[in-house]
Amino acid sequence: MIGFPGHGYGSCEMCSRLFVKADGTLTCSCMIGYSVSLGNIHSDNVGEFVRGPIISFIRESFSAGLEPFERCSQCLVRNQPPFDPADRNKIGLHIEPSNWCNLYCEACLCTEDRNSSKPAPRCHLDVDAYERMLADLKAERINVNMIALVGFGEPLFHPRIADLVRIGRMAFPDAYIYIDTNGNFGNKKALEIADCGLDMINVAIDGVDQRSYEAYRKGGNFEKVMTFTRHLADAVRQANSRTKVVWKYILFRWNDSDGHILTARQMAKQLGIDIQFHLTVGPNASHRRSDEIDALTGRPSTSFYLDRSFLDNDVVPPINLRNESAWTDEEVCNPYFRLPSGKIDSFCFLAFLHLQITPSGTVKMCCIAEEEVQKNGRPMSVYSHKLDEIWNSEYMLEARKSMAEGRQVKACMRCYREEAALGESRRTSMNAAWSLKTKMSREEILEKAALRGFSLDGHPIFYQLNMGNLCNLACRMCNGDYSSRLAADTVLSAWNPAASLDIPKWQAGWLRLAPLPYVGVDVSGFYDFEFDGTKGAVRWSDGNGEISMAMPRSMMLDRLQARFCAPDGVELMLRVTFNGFEVFFGNVTDHPLDMDVDISFGNGSSKFRLCFISSTVGFADDDRDFGIGLLDLRVSCVKNSGSEALSLTRFDT
Repeated sequence: MIGFPGHGYGSCEMCSRLFVKADGTLTCSCMIGYSVSLGNIHSDNVGEFVRGPIISFIRESFSAGLEPFERCSQCLVRNQPPFDPADRNKIGLHIEPSNWCNLYCEACLCTEDRNSSKPAPRCHLDVDAYERMLADLKAERINVNMIALVGFGEPLFHPRIADLVRIGRMAFPDAYIYIDTNGNFGNKKALEIADCGLDMINVAIDGVDQRSYEAYRKGGNFEKVMTFTRHLADAVRQANSRTKVVWKYILFRWNDSDGHILTARQMAKQLGIDIQFHLTVGPNASHRRSDEIDALTGRPSTSFYLDRSFLDNDVVPPINLRNESAWTDEEVCNPYFRLPSGKIDSFCFLAFLHLQITPSGTVKMCCIAEEEVQKNGRPMSVYSHKLDEIWNSEYMLEARKSMAEGRQVKACMRCYREEAALGESRRTSMNAAWSLKTKMSREEILEKAALRGFSLDGHPIFYQLNMGNLCNLACRMCNGDYSSRLAADTVLSAWNPAASLDIPKWQAGWLRLAPLPYVGVDVSGFYDFEFDGTKGAVRWSDGNGEISMAMPRSMMLDRLQARFCAPDGVELMLRVTFNGFEVFFGNVTDHPLDMDVDISFGNGSSKFRLCFISSTVGFADDDRDFGIGLLDLRVSCVKNSGSEALSLTRFDT
């Protein structure tokens, strides 16, 4: 069996579920879309597919601690318990009835697909192929225990959605069948699905009025969805149907006040339906905790369909669709996030290796930490504190100690929420990557730090220097707290960021074209970060803003230095590249050097002085008004052979 090294994030949904897109494609997750095809219900016997080599390979790989496909390292839904071979005769179905939709919800994958340059063709699931798939599974004696009629699109757009439910119920009477809908439909559709055999209908209403609702549900009509829900609830009661109607309320920053939550609960009560508040992840996600919601509504957290901040109470609240007996902690808590002692695994390599310097000069443990490094309740800053003082401040010591003792760190709550929701976070990605790079385990790092009271020698080996927050784009995954649209900026909206090198001038002189070196990491996870080596490496980089728009006056450090510590007797060669052009390569071990480099842009030129004095490399800007920052200056020290980097410093200023 061939597989890729596993990260320990648990199993995959493909071990126990099948995902079917509206065109019949069998994919490995509803998050994947149409980019990965494992089969098709139109051409494959699905029963034989479940018994066949692909599903067996996936299950065996995860059972052996491996990942079946290279893309698994970037999966967002690796949050399942280990697969139990005893369950090989059971499967859940995740069926996309239609990929049509009438809304453009901000973070929905259907919206992303429709707005892409090559959207998938709009279609509905073929009913005959769906019925044949269920027959194939029955023929192989595979029991379907769940049918989720959800996907990229709106399920109720399928013209025979009620028939899909009835067919599933007839084939597998004990299966739990549910639908998620945006509810922007009329009374006829509500009557159609009220008594067709569904166990649950989740109606997504993320607000209490048009303003709070449409902030996420773009194109939605609050009054229309409320009328639909009222008709649906009335029809279910009149038919004495088995179906449970649930108001699904996702909490964002704009709809999570006490007033919003209590009003929504009262409105649900008037409709005669249950309401479930969902915590989510992302730049606009609510920062409220589940215990706050519990206290406010007077309901336990088990009323949540999926509570996404499991570390509030040290366990994941159970996913309990039928309100039956709750699962035990061991069944629902991903073992990757617990230590053998039972304590929470809150350890993160970044607290022992890394600091981020924000555009304002404050310092954080990482770019998504929810608070700055503090002293006496006030953020520490490179303007008022030395980096040594920040690196081993009481705040950092307490954070490292908390990780050693299995306690959560307040600044790290975003990662904890993502792990509860998706099974991965930046913390897990960084831990996997740096464990491979440093060849050190969590226990080794903590044991060494504990000997010095969690005060660390030297400096961080990995810096992230944010030069500014100005950007000409508004990428969805980018942190809205940092980035701003260039077009909306009153000062620089007319500035054309032309930064073309005068290539003939570069090539005519002693400078010669050289490829830009890329330093990659073996495991990237969800976040695509570059990593430097581990022998005293330092990385200065941009973040949450377009680095080519960082103005010189926004620089927090006038002079950047990196010390190269070479073993005795090793001759060091220094290489400097700028935007892929090699500007210097030579022996600097015993020969101090002071050199001016003239760097030309399309809108002018600037002089920079590179100062090589013994083993210290410094960089200074001689022109403070050149209009654009350095895009990519790399300084690396290598052995004479040029084959091994002893240290690498990257300046993105």
